[in-house]
Amino acid sequence: VRMSNSAIGIAVFLIFSMTLAALVVSRRGAEQITKPIAALSTASQQLADGRLHADIPVTSDDEIGRLTNTFNLMRMSLEQSEIMLQASEERMRRVIEAAPAAMLMVNEHGMIELVNDQTESMFGYTRNELLGARVQTLIPNRFRDSHEVFFREFFENPSTRAMGEGKELFGRTKDGR
Repeated sequence: VRMSNSAIGIAVFLIFSMTLAALVVSRRGAEQITKPIAALSTASQQLADGRLHADIPVTSDDEIGRLTNTFNLMRMSLEQSEIMLQASEERMRRVIEAAPAAMLMVNEHGMIELVNDQTESMFGYTRNELLGARVQTLIPNRFRDSHEVFFREFFENPSTRAMGEGKELFGRTKDGR
């Protein structure tokens, strides 16, 4: 009986010890998986928010390590694309500024998004006054209704066409001329 009780005690102790060891090992294993996934999740959110400088250290060569490495390569590619886009935008801005004619860009809502120096000179408005203003600011009152129709039709059926081709265009300056 004593031997039987001792055997039961040893068995219970072993079961308890093995359960405890299994919990410790599984917790460590889970941490090895969840920490890198949490880091990937955080970096993905930062990337979505436009922060392109969030490199994640690759800590293993398993699937998670390869995924982390791929994420870092994707982030670097996006960062490079952003640099190229900014350079392209800067070139376009310089070309527009160097143009001998007034140029402006209007979005689909009729808001002025870009003007060059010649636009300021021609219309008498400062760049800050025009940026974000409605394009109707520059349209004489007698043409506003027809311009609204033209504008709406253009964005309903966009196509490449020369602005005012074959037409005499009129604009309104800041002083009302």
